[in-house]
Amino acid sequence: QALAGGAFGALLLAIGGNLYAPAQLLRGGQATIAAFWWDKQIGIGWRASRIVCDGPRIANDCRFPSSETINEFPFFSFLLGDLHPHVMALPIVIAALTLSLRWLIAPAGGERRVELARAAATGLVVGSLYTLNSWDYPTLLAATLAAVWLGNRAAPRRVVVNGVAIAAVSLIGWLPFWARFAPPTGGHVILPGWAHRVPLAPLIARALGMHMGERTSLGEYLTIFGVPVAIGLTLLVVCLAQRRRVRGGFSLDLAWLAPAAAIAVLGIGLDAPVLVLAGWAALGGLHALSRAGRPSPFTVVTGLFTLGAAMSATVELFYIRDVFENRMNTLFKVYYQVWTLYMLAAAVAAILLWRAIDRGAVVARVAYVVAGGAVVAAALVYPLLASWQWTEHFTTWRGLDGIAYAAARYPDERAAIQFLRDRAALGDVLLEAAGCSYQPNGDLPFDRMSAYTGVPTVIGWGNHEAQWRAGEPDLLAGIAIRQADVARMYGQPDSPLIDDYAVTWLVVGRYERGDWQAICPVAGPYPGIDRPGFPGADWDLAFQRGDVAIYRRANASPADG
Repeated sequence: QALAGGAFGALLLAIGGNLYAPAQLLRGGQATIAAFWWDKQIGIGWRASRIVCDGPRIANDCRFPSSETINEFPFFSFLLGDLHPHVMALPIVIAALTLSLRWLIAPAGGERRVELARAAATGLVVGSLYTLNSWDYPTLLAATLAAVWLGNRAAPRRVVVNGVAIAAVSLIGWLPFWARFAPPTGGHVILPGWAHRVPLAPLIARALGMHMGERTSLGEYLTIFGVPVAIGLTLLVVCLAQRRRVRGGFSLDLAWLAPAAAIAVLGIGLDAPVLVLAGWAALGGLHALSRAGRPSPFTVVTGLFTLGAAMSATVELFYIRDVFENRMNTLFKVYYQVWTLYMLAAAVAAILLWRAIDRGAVVARVAYVVAGGAVVAAALVYPLLASWQWTEHFTTWRGLDGIAYAAARYPDERAAIQFLRDRAALGDVLLEAAGCSYQPNGDLPFDRMSAYTGVPTVIGWGNHEAQWRAGEPDLLAGIAIRQADVARMYGQPDSPLIDDYAVTWLVVGRYERGDWQAICPVAGPYPGIDRPGFPGADWDLAFQRGDVAIYRRANASPADG
């Protein structure tokens, strides 16, 4: 059963897709199968990652003035090759949850030094998430502290000591990063005078915004999380039915009615059904955990679902104020975590449901297997169909080399990239055209030399760089300066700016010579590149093929820069 649950959890979490793909397949049939991966009307490849639209859709596309949110899941990221921090941190997230589970099922006790060492190790792992993907840190810290509390309530002092130790080490162990990292938050907020006298009020106002737009519909939420929600609700119904059969009734704790009513009133007033249902689920989970006795697998399921539901409800009200100044990125990163929590909870819940069926109930067990098969089939629609479309019916597989396609389409650029890979040394800096995010769409991207070689350049995709600099005004202002300096250095290759940026390689190719102003105003053509004698005596021609040339700064050494 443990192996089956583990396999089911791995399928749901890392391989399976959401319910958009199977729903679209049932609705569109052959047209969905034949659709282009990027098709936003009937396709599933891209569209399955953009479920929640804060506003009406036009031709199944979330267009302005509606606000599109991002609802990616692990297999989408794997297929796209989109190695963002939230993807790369997943193994550490699982490790942190494993350590949390250890605190839940292994009560504190024994030699004090061993227990503190375990707390320190847990704190280091949890704290590392702030450096890897900062969104994960508060979530996993909360999960860990809850596990310490649930597993050791009989020894309150140990709960406090171990909880404080874990939290402290998670901060102190990564203090150099905390001291230097400036979170990319902080919209422009005008606060009344009294607010500046309230502790932390300015900081909270700069970091946290109130979501005032349309909320997530129940259909959108269940399209993403329908499978784990259905499994969790089924387990709840079974447990309630068994409790009624055994105890003959339920006890009603009136203390929980007031917050439940408040959530209902707020959710109805804001037209936020997910706030109501997820809020109630989180409230019910907290109630169940507060009354739970000895930790059990059901405690794990309840804890994971409770945390995921609380996070789902929160993004209906608040968002982290970033460069987008809306909840697009907040919902993205929070839902990615909820996906992990819900899918792991669903895997454990599935085994508990199997155990709840009497051995002699053959019909019930057959029905359970059939239902499980349907869940697996639905989860596999996206990875199978989207992979088939992405690879053009499995005819274009060429391995894991992300630049292999350029050998046929852009052989000169590809050869130049390989040249830099072979010749560049530590300390080198290259000068290439400043770029714009994702452009040219479906083509060799801007900043291709630095991206595919790892050699630093003066400035990459300016609009992406701006996303990470919202908390650092000086660096944010420096983006436009660097873009202008690139043009100046191409216009005057003997400029003092070359020394300021420690440039050792100068690239002249399609994005430096060609006219790209329509899609990227900071790219080429740069005046003066085609004049005789360019780039001058300070540069030696190191590579030439077709229209692509790479110059090495005369007398430059790997130590320069």
